[in-house]
Amino acid sequence: MVYMNTTLEIKIKQAEEAEGKGEYFYAAYLYREAMKTAKNLNDGNGIALLKKKIVETHQKMQAEMQTASAETEISGEAIIKFLASVIDNHNIEQIFEIIGRDRGFCPQYDVIAEQAKNIPLWSIIADVTMISKDGHVIKGGNDPAQMSFMQRYGLNQEIILKVYLQRLFYELMRQQNLLTEESLITHFKKSQLFPENVLKIVEVGIGRYFAEDYVSALHILVPQFETLFLSVSEKIGLDVIALEQTKEIATRTKILSAIQLDSPEFQKRWGKDFCEQLKYVLFEPLGYKLRHKVAHGEIGFEECSFATTSLMIYLFLAVTARVKKTS
Repeated sequence: MVYMNTTLEIKIKQAEEAEGKGEYFYAAYLYREAMKTAKNLNDGNGIALLKKKIVETHQKMQAEMQTASAETEISGEAIIKFLASVIDNHNIEQIFEIIGRDRGFCPQYDVIAEQAKNIPLWSIIADVTMISKDGHVIKGGNDPAQMSFMQRYGLNQEIILKVYLQRLFYELMRQQNLLTEESLITHFKKSQLFPENVLKIVEVGIGRYFAEDYVSALHILVPQFETLFLSVSEKIGLDVIALEQTKEIATRTKILSAIQLDSPEFQKRWGKDFCEQLKYVLFEPLGYKLRHKVAHGEIGFEECSFATTSLMIYLFLAVTARVKKTS
């Protein structure tokens, strides 16, 4: 391929030479640098080639990459005390309310943001890029400040989910026999918050959850949560109606997005921590991004798990606990 711009051609050749030597990590970096030039030049041919080469070299460099991990020690005694505080001397309706209202199940956004101001030096001086399993650069993955925050936020969310929430749901289901398909559906019906059609579909999703069919359960519960959340948001006075950008006057219900969850109106009514958690779970490219993955068929089989589906059940409980229908 011939390029009119010599600088772009040189950069691409340097990247190709590195790739040819098997230096995939370095080649990926060079291809990304070449992409910056191609975008500045609005070079369609260069952009098309480089998009493909960036993904290819990211896929090839997996063997060169190391995975960073962190361990957090939490005593078994602390977990036992936590479980007892939720379960002991409470019936299942009370437990559902405790789970939905307890702010401890939401990462504390402001606290994490303050911690994340201390950006690791290596992330500033090194070429740090977050790559998905299929080789794509993740949005926000080149920003050290954003990465620092999301790493801390993600660790907090993982602890909440894997150490506490998942264990609590397992205890209620397997050991106490309190969390059942019937008790959960009855609780949702009593809330009187669910539109009839949404409730019927959610009942199917709950059935698949208890049948341990987490693939089906997630694909049902994720979009239905969005519908419920917008429906309840409208009931409490939030604007969820969109005006179509056409010559004719036409309206529709807005699609839930990170923009809405960032708005002062939503954060004032639902709480900043809960809105930020919804963003991380449903939309954030550096987070779970469940809504996008489910909607576009990109979710991995391993993500369709007891833990992830329990997280969605928790989100439903959080909505029903935080809003009460008055007669």
